[in-house]
Amino acid sequence: MKTMRAISASALLALMAAQAAALPVTIKLAAQIPENSPIGHGIIKLAGEWKRVSGGAVLLKPYLGGSLGDDESMRQKMNTGFIDAAVLTSSGLAPLVPEFMALSAPSLVRSQDEVPAALAAIKPLLDRGLEEKGFKSLAITMGGWVRFFSREPLATPAELKAMRFALSPYDSNLWQLFKVMGVNVVTVPSTTLLQKFQSKSVDVMYSSPVYMSYQWSSYSKSLTSMLDLPICPFLGCVIVRQASWDRVPAESRSELLRIAA
Repeated sequence: MKTMRAISASALLALMAAQAAALPVTIKLAAQIPENSPIGHGIIKLAGEWKRVSGGAVLLKPYLGGSLGDDESMRQKMNTGFIDAAVLTSSGLAPLVPEFMALSAPSLVRSQDEVPAALAAIKPLLDRGLEEKGFKSLAITMGGWVRFFSREPLATPAELKAMRFALSPYDSNLWQLFKVMGVNVVTVPSTTLLQKFQSKSVDVMYSSPVYMSYQWSSYSKSLTSMLDLPICPFLGCVIVRQASWDRVPAESRSELLRIAA
């Protein structure tokens, strides 16, 4: 009788394991990027391609438009396993890999031709830093160039110093840099940035025109000017928890990485 029970238990465990193996792996990915933006469209296309090439074994489930919070919130949700992956900006990556913020230093990278070389130089540091924190880089994407957007026309450093410059509280290296330059920095989380401009608590920010074009209906009454000077590349990195990536069938990983890149 004991032998039969042991055999039955083993068979049941084997059946459960087989059923679990047959279930698709779902990777929940969050991003602040609007769904109707080029990168948003790209993520939706990526989800379809992953499903196709994996034969339905890997499903990418996007949560776009900041529905799961800003960079800090998304990092926390990845740490707890609530989501598996996220698209983080340079400032969002900085707490994990501070070196990545070097590409956001004003005028360090000055042209589109320099971007590939800069990314190639930083990639080994990025991969190693993420690995140490339990993450993996899937892709790096560029959404144009960062430019200043302001309530009043802005053309000189003196005019910038007279304004209240909104920066993310997580951009500690950047706001320290601008403070050294004598700029009046006001730290504002991205979740309250629009309200700060509407209440006239801040005067200037910087972002990518590509990104701002999808937010313009909200900001158009507060911002009147864009300085036509590229400050730095507007970069986003798609990262995934290593524990989540390890659930992806090994035979599919290289092709999924190629498609993501």
